[in-house]
Amino acid sequence: MNDNITLQFNLSPGDINYALITIPALVNQHLAIKNRLLIVDCCKPQRTKLVDPSKKYPEPAYSERVIKIKQIANTLLSNGTVSEVHFLEKDDPIIAITSKKYLRNIVKDTHEYGGIGITSYLAGLELSKTRYVLHFDGDMIFYQKRNFIWYEKAIRLLEKNDDCISICAGSAPLNDLKISKPSYDHWSKFKSVSDGFKDEFFSARHFLIDKKRLEKLLPILKGPALIETLLVKYLDRGYPRAVENMFFKRFKYAGKYRFIMNANDCWSLHPLDKPKDYLNILPQINDSVKDGIVPTEQLGYENIKLKSWINFFKNS
Repeated sequence: MNDNITLQFNLSPGDINYALITIPALVNQHLAIKNRLLIVDCCKPQRTKLVDPSKKYPEPAYSERVIKIKQIANTLLSNGTVSEVHFLEKDDPIIAITSKKYLRNIVKDTHEYGGIGITSYLAGLELSKTRYVLHFDGDMIFYQKRNFIWYEKAIRLLEKNDDCISICAGSAPLNDLKISKPSYDHWSKFKSVSDGFKDEFFSARHFLIDKKRLEKLLPILKGPALIETLLVKYLDRGYPRAVENMFFKRFKYAGKYRFIMNANDCWSLHPLDKPKDYLNILPQINDSVKDGIVPTEQLGYENIKLKSWINFFKNS
């Protein structure tokens, strides 16, 4: 089974302050997976109504960060943390390949209107040679119970649920907390089922996807996803859409859902912001999460509650 999975990560110049902490921690939770692909997005986001690259990504600071993230990626490759690195540059042929295959050559930009990557996610899927792709954004924090291999159960659940295109670990730590939805942060429509939830939304933060099922749904721009993309492009309002938005619309139209596993044995956390206070305690957070220990105030929430963590370590 492990030979049929690629552990895939996305990094960008914005990740230079923590990538050498988060990526090894995620790999250590999945050491049996030998195919480990790192996509490093070196493309500067294009101008949109929301993003002015000259102001948000000024030079020479941006280019300096690109050099730094490349150095970090090469370190991760040389020390065996990852097995392959792909640097996504502005003239990379994979941009045209993924635009044609996934987006009907309608969306050719590398980033969405807010500056978040599009091509980097598609490249992670396209360049993975295995049936299953297990993706993490480079800032994710992950827990699984000792001696529990979460993705083995995840694949069994996918096999039992033909209407599910992807699956992820529990959305938030719960411990003994009982709530009626995946997390307090959860907003999309879902259905409670055995072993978890079927959710309408597709999150790009973390997912295990079956490429064999995905291939049958390409291109992604079809039905409502296509209509919305054409409208926002024509009206110049919020174009291009986020990759997870396009996937969500396509999968829902096809009657597919993502499966969110119960949080008993595995779950993830995500930092919405990464100020200096967060970076200072990130190694401690990783160590604590590895043991399944979180502040009481964090229970039920998928996004990091920084003040709770600061107080937690201060009082420990």
